[in-house]
Amino acid sequence: PVIGLPGNPVAAWVCTMVFGRPAMEVLAGGLWRESRGYQVVAAFTKKKRRGRSEYLRARLNADGQVEVFPSEGSGRISSISWSDGLVEIGFEEEMIEPGSVVRYIPYAEFLRPSQSTDP
Repeated sequence: PVIGLPGNPVAAWVCTMVFGRPAMEVLAGGLWRESRGYQVVAAFTKKKRRGRSEYLRARLNADGQVEVFPSEGSGRISSISWSDGLVEIGFEEEMIEPGSVVRYIPYAEFLRPSQSTDP
């Protein structure tokens, strides 16, 4: 099996967490599992085109709201150590404003193992 990844380091890392890690679980005898996300209030503004999902490097602030890394460049490796999770902006979303509710996925959720399919 081959898993194709983007060439930019952060994009490759995000794709590994979202798609590659679950695929490797299946290949190892586990189950495909979506990472658990939490509904959290946004402390940022983001405009995007409808018709694609986006994952933004993010962290929870002192107020329990989620903020995103100021630069969206997929080569900004420092954003991985700055953040503690990802915000998933859904396919149909076009605008996120402060106070909007978004899906936040802590990095720890990507690393939680699935249950084995072995008897």
